[in-house]
Amino acid sequence: NCINAKNKNHWFLDHKFNLKWLIVITSISVSWVNFNHERWLSFDIMSHDKAHYYSYLPALFYENDLKLSFLNDTVNQKLHNKYYAPNHTPEGKAVIKMSMGMAFSYLPFFWLAHLYSKIFGYQTNGFSEPYHFAIQFSSLFYYIIALIILFKVLRNYFSDKVILFTLFVFTFSTNLFYYLTIGGGLSHIIGFFSFTVFIFYTIKWHESQKIKLETWLQLVEGQEKNLRLPQFLLWRQRKLLQLESEVMRKMVKAWW
Repeated sequence: NCINAKNKNHWFLDHKFNLKWLIVITSISVSWVNFNHERWLSFDIMSHDKAHYYSYLPALFYENDLKLSFLNDTVNQKLHNKYYAPNHTPEGKAVIKMSMGMAFSYLPFFWLAHLYSKIFGYQTNGFSEPYHFAIQFSSLFYYIIALIILFKVLRNYFSDKVILFTLFVFTFSTNLFYYLTIGGGLSHIIGFFSFTVFIFYTIKWHESQKIKLETWLQLVEGQEKNLRLPQFLLWRQRKLLQLESEVMRKMVKAWW
């Protein structure tokens, strides 16, 4: 019995809660909620704001028409009105309401859904079940990447226990969990991912002001402005402050 107890304690120490466990628990929890709702079966993932974000992709790759002139075709008008729902200029021309930042983040999942649809015989029109499924789970993918990056950033200032506890509470006690499940595909998780990447490369840039790092920062900044244009003002702080590395570290530590 003593030997068994020691072995159990040894197993616990060797398998202590770490970032991998947090990712596994998050993935299982989010997947459990999503598969219980199965919203992709009712084709309502791409709705409201997400329909505007997403509509660039089928318009470009399936209709070859970002001007949306195909909406005048009455053959698929019901489907098009549901998923495109464009705004109109004073001249009556259809335009996509949102900027294209989210469409870029959807793109890898759009092509995975396209490939899956081709292989298994689903409609390749951008709106069948695989496309809805892919957009639903895209948020989980970006969130896991953001967790890994944020863990690396915070590890410079705090112990692993503090970071893991904070990230666990952050994941399951805020509205982020909603945006991973029922609100999957909205811009909030992508915004969180972009800011996390920006913080990571900003710290790296202040340590070593290389052109490569500046390029990555500009790319991330451009994507963030495509997501939500007003956030451009927040991103300008990096250029205005021009802080030394150690000062930047202290600010990040105080912020978190």
